[in-house]
Amino acid sequence: MSPTWELLTDRLRLRPYRLDDVPEMFTVFGDPEVMRFSMSGADPTVEATRARAQKLIDHQERFGFSLWVVEDRATGALLGDCGLKQLEEGPEIEVGYRFGRAHWGKGYATEAGAASMEHGFRKLALARIVAVVAPENLASYHVLEKIGLEYQRRVHCYGRELNYFAVDRDRYLQQHPEA
Repeated sequence: MSPTWELLTDRLRLRPYRLDDVPEMFTVFGDPEVMRFSMSGADPTVEATRARAQKLIDHQERFGFSLWVVEDRATGALLGDCGLKQLEEGPEIEVGYRFGRAHWGKGYATEAGAASMEHGFRKLALARIVAVVAPENLASYHVLEKIGLEYQRRVHCYGRELNYFAVDRDRYLQQHPEA
């Protein structure tokens, strides 16, 4: 995918990270409340966010997908990130999302997550998409169920006990026929 690649929804634009996103994304990644369920925790410095963004840029270049910056299409404001990445270095692919606190409760995670799932199954032809979530993160459970994933089991992942959600491509496409 080119650096100008984007994925559009009614309200959102998902696009690859750029290093000039770092100062604004630090407001998301540096917030302990936003990152309390994230496997990596909050970034202590802008430099840590820069390293995180570089890893996502590298993932995009290597695999053709990653977590992407989520922008508000109307204003251009950076809201957070969402997309697909390898689960603990692979081989499974997980959907993930993080949004700044000011953007919680507005359906952005569901909208961006659904677009990421569609892209993963229809454009990238992934066989399966998974997600892992902390047992106490009930808001994420609801998002994952809305975008088509189903609870499977408890797993040890990223050094923690997490709930594992998944959906196979065939099941997803049956439940979400193209419009």
